[in-house]
Amino acid sequence: MAVSFSHIKSDLFRKLQDQNAFWSYSNPEPDDLSNPDLIENVIVHLDKSDIMLLFKLFPKRYIQKVWRERLVRQEPYYHSLNKYMAYIFFGIKNPDKYLKRYSLS
Repeated sequence: MAVSFSHIKSDLFRKLQDQNAFWSYSNPEPDDLSNPDLIENVIVHLDKSDIMLLFKLFPKRYIQKVWRERLVRQEPYYHSLNKYMAYIFFGIKNPDKYLKRYSLS
């Protein structure tokens, strides 16, 4: 049985709420969260199995683009997480060089 986009998104949203990721929002709903916001929050707040669910929702290139624009640019704050994402999820052979190239620092 195929799991729908909205079901996976709702499940990830619920897990993010459980992690208190939306502490600054007033009663957020899954539809209030943009796709880039969902991707960023899942990467920052949830675990590997949840990150893998993103690849059922979006193309790898899109996830990598959002990650690069939102998290890599925050180097060195998310350095360990970014190295992990680069190597494990995007197959980047030299994460440090990649991160240096795309970070704003």
